[in-house]
Amino acid sequence: MRKELRELIEECSGDKERHELCSDWKGGFSKSCVFHKGCLKLLMQHFKNGVVPLDKLAKVVEEAPWPQYRAYHVIPETGTPSSRCFRYIGFRAEAKTFPKANMECEHHLKNEAQVNDCFRLLPLEIRFEIAYLLPTPEYLSLRLASKAMVHIFEYQEFWKTRFFIHRERGYLNYLLKEGCEDWRLMYRCTSRLKRITKTIRYRRLQWLHNEWIKDRCMMVGAPIATPPEDMSQFDSLLWDRASGRVQCDRPYRFDIDPPPSHNNDICKRCRGVHNLLPPQMITIASDLVEIAVSVLAEDEHSFITGFKLVYGESSSSTSFGYQIPQKQIKIDLRSQQLAGFDVFAGEGGIQAIRPIFDREDGICCSTIGTPNTTCKSVLLTPDGEIKAFAGDFDHCRMVRFGIGSLRP
Repeated sequence: MRKELRELIEECSGDKERHELCSDWKGGFSKSCVFHKGCLKLLMQHFKNGVVPLDKLAKVVEEAPWPQYRAYHVIPETGTPSSRCFRYIGFRAEAKTFPKANMECEHHLKNEAQVNDCFRLLPLEIRFEIAYLLPTPEYLSLRLASKAMVHIFEYQEFWKTRFFIHRERGYLNYLLKEGCEDWRLMYRCTSRLKRITKTIRYRRLQWLHNEWIKDRCMMVGAPIATPPEDMSQFDSLLWDRASGRVQCDRPYRFDIDPPPSHNNDICKRCRGVHNLLPPQMITIASDLVEIAVSVLAEDEHSFITGFKLVYGESSSSTSFGYQIPQKQIKIDLRSQQLAGFDVFAGEGGIQAIRPIFDREDGICCSTIGTPNTTCKSVLLTPDGEIKAFAGDFDHCRMVRFGIGSLRP
């Protein structure tokens, strides 16, 4: 394997500089990976200034899930010309049925609602920045609650931001250079994946895979095992837990008989045993003001990787699991008390959570993460005060999650 890889690199690199780099490579070819030039060019678009952290890339690619797109399908580096894209997805036909704005409102806003609308006091530029930071479904919900945010819906620059590399239509980011006749109409037309061309569908799957690689390279921290001498402080707590199933990315091995001593822990895919990292347990102080939840998107669903707990006056923080700095959703606890979580546990681990607060409406409307059909909802709402979190992690995901509370 080492000889074949060396010969491949020497054959592909005709210049002297690359040949010397190959000869001085002391990391070992057995732990190396080779990228197709076009695939690497697309991957570099996901990193700031196109700088890929090569020290992390090889390990991340080794742990990456098997991509859904076919390796032999050629994806043009420049994408599909916008005119062809319009024709393939029915751009003109969709434009004829595009709903027009209804100028008559069925339920008129009361004057007091407009007075209490804090967004009306902000300049349009700041309202645009707020809308830009929100996912499109969240903005559409905000548009229904604030009359001041309605104008942005017709703003072409807002819909253009949806096509930035890290937004919902990032796989069509090449249109930013080619231009588009109507960004809002393009966003609408590409919402139905079955109607877009095969090339764009595969490009989207590769974009999702590259986003996963980028997030994994940006991931920092790791679960810190609780020392045995500190375990006694958690013994008096009452625990509520939710467990997912370990995701196996190893090749299928049906020809191997599993060891008889691990019947309950044997993976049905690889016929091996998956060992999780030692569990992490942390205490929660009463001055907790914020929880930043890190979310790792994987294909059409996601996984929770960890929390960052921020405390009050001291502004100190505690890491729980893995952190993805650019993919954190914050739960503000300054004006509401956390009562628990609605946890979506499924294949691969904890895919999403929904915070529950001590108030009349109880469960928060927004779910952090995107669960798939394998998930089951587990309510973790202890009767006593929440005093600790516990988690089991694999190399990048939270597989099990528990809440420790005082006995009522």
